[in-house]
Amino acid sequence: MHAAILAPRSWELLQACRAGRLEPEFFSHVLAARHWLGDADDVRCLIVDHQIEGLESFLSWLRGHPRWMSIPVVALVEAPRTQTFVHVLAAGADDAVAHDDAIGLAQRIAAVARHEVKRPEAFKGQALVAHPDVGVRRLVGRYLRYAGFDPSFAVTDEEIVARASDCRLIVASVEGLDPLGVVRRLRGSAAGADTPVLWLTPEADAGPVRALFAGCPGVGVSPQTAPSDNLLFRVNELLAGDAVNARDSRRLLVSTICAYRPAGARVPVHGLTYNLSRSGLYVRSLAPLARGTDLWFELQPSPEASWIHLRGEVVWARSPSDTAGVPCGFGVQIREAECSPRDLRIWLDAYTTLLEHDEAELTAGRSTVPAPFEMGAVG
Repeated sequence: MHAAILAPRSWELLQACRAGRLEPEFFSHVLAARHWLGDADDVRCLIVDHQIEGLESFLSWLRGHPRWMSIPVVALVEAPRTQTFVHVLAAGADDAVAHDDAIGLAQRIAAVARHEVKRPEAFKGQALVAHPDVGVRRLVGRYLRYAGFDPSFAVTDEEIVARASDCRLIVASVEGLDPLGVVRRLRGSAAGADTPVLWLTPEADAGPVRALFAGCPGVGVSPQTAPSDNLLFRVNELLAGDAVNARDSRRLLVSTICAYRPAGARVPVHGLTYNLSRSGLYVRSLAPLARGTDLWFELQPSPEASWIHLRGEVVWARSPSDTAGVPCGFGVQIREAECSPRDLRIWLDAYTTLLEHDEAELTAGRSTVPAPFEMGAVG
């Protein structure tokens, strides 16, 4: 079993590979790694320095490769910062670890070493992906496979409408397409009347496009600059429909660094949160903690809030070999009675603020919808 490593040789990497019983294969540039992967066998993970030249194009190639599209990718970064983690996950990595985080790196490599890389099973039917960038198409297709879909690809408005009858889901970019026109034609046809549509947009256009489809059932929006697995959250929302509103509290997409450790442990490991609700949160990690683990964790739940310490229990986990509509990681239920009243209040206030902001986004966006969207002439 091997680990392909696009990073300088270090003690932390060698020790982590030893813990996972993997043979490390070091490469100094992406072309050498691509050449080796062409004939390699039983590679359990890829470890990459996030600053290596050509990383994004390499990950795009990897996600389009029939053998390696599902291989877990860990990015090495200088420090556990939210912005850096978000950037590497948006580029196609599955997780990120600081260079000097020997514990976190060893945990992740040991976890992925236990799972042979396999193509996820498609059991939810076909999903149609339309995007002008082949790299983005590959990333979207990969995460849809993780969610159990069989992705196929389209380019034009006409192709989307014509193939809607064969699809359970459509994921499309606003670039080069007419979002309003596509949705109108789908809703006006028997084949696409109920087909959920998720629009991928530039960050600046997410609010206006979301406002454009306010009140239109079965249509969602996801910014392209967010971590790639965020689209799974939006897909789940679309497929759940009214069931989303039946939860005790809405889950909100929030990507922020979280330091966590089993209760009583001294040294934390860092991960990027995926979503949070009033009563808990989900943390991305290729080395998810086991259910029932008593957990201590620290995070800044919103940009305006201070760092807080909370306590809870791991109640759900998804390993790298699972097919599921969420990224690898674990869900935590907060034990309010064990938390500091001050920190618990900061958490609850932050959740309320984030929820209000999310609900107000539609209203604010209506006044800023640009003319091309109003005319249904995007691109």
